[in-house]
Amino acid sequence: MAQKILGAVVGGLVLGAAVAGLIGFSASLVHRPATTAAMPATAPAAATIETGFPERLMAQVAKTFVFQAGGPSGGAVFYEQPTSFGDVLCRIRRHTFAARVMENRPWAPHTSPDDLLEVTDVFAVRREPGAAEHDGGEAACKTYSDFDNLITGDDSAAIERAVNVLAAASRAARAGTARFKVVCIDRRQNQDSPVACDGLEILRAVKVRDIRQVTPLEDTWPDDLDDFDPHARSVIWRDQVWMDEGAAGRSCGQAESLSFKLTTLQVFGRHPSSDGELQAIKIDRDVIC
Repeated sequence: MAQKILGAVVGGLVLGAAVAGLIGFSASLVHRPATTAAMPATAPAAATIETGFPERLMAQVAKTFVFQAGGPSGGAVFYEQPTSFGDVLCRIRRHTFAARVMENRPWAPHTSPDDLLEVTDVFAVRREPGAAEHDGGEAACKTYSDFDNLITGDDSAAIERAVNVLAAASRAARAGTARFKVVCIDRRQNQDSPVACDGLEILRAVKVRDIRQVTPLEDTWPDDLDDFDPHARSVIWRDQVWMDEGAAGRSCGQAESLSFKLTTLQVFGRHPSSDGELQAIKIDRDVIC
């Protein structure tokens, strides 16, 4: 779940300023156990770097973070050691430093910490849901290195559920056993007059490793359900899943977008918290021109 760094952590921005030299390096992996860097209690009015300070803090960065990459608008992104989350995911804490921090430009004392450093949890699919063999969990996450293919979202439970449900839908489409409703809309040629598309064909080819974002839309708690015990506690989840643009194809010289709206029934005591029975799926193909 997304987290914002509060006032006590602002002092850590000094570390961000000191590691600006890392931006010139190519992205590299440093597979070492993640630790927590010591942070000053308060932030200075402006970042300053003394002789030898960058080298000392960059050594600390190598102990704390396992991957570094360029961030938005000249900032930088650092990832902590991935850890196991559920049966198929890794959870990775991501630190995004603003450009002014990395360039050692002064900031006003009243500057919000959220404008300088943001910390969020992102997720990665470490193994295909439904695979017979187990991948070792924590050990598999420690060696995870595909930091270009991560899933964002504020609800970790929704992310885990979407990965499992979409993978099951793809298996059912390939096996010809899909029993859920499928609606597929293609807007790539004409935004005002979309046409129907073959949703099962798309599902047969989908890969959960291409998921990039999951957003829970709403949930419904029915009093009664057909074919189920009316006293059973249940919930219907609706999640929006956005796929990697490159995986959707190309049109008009730009990337296409592919999204799935999943409607999933979860009956407590019958389904695990990270899964459920897919009731319906709406597929939307569009283009970003």
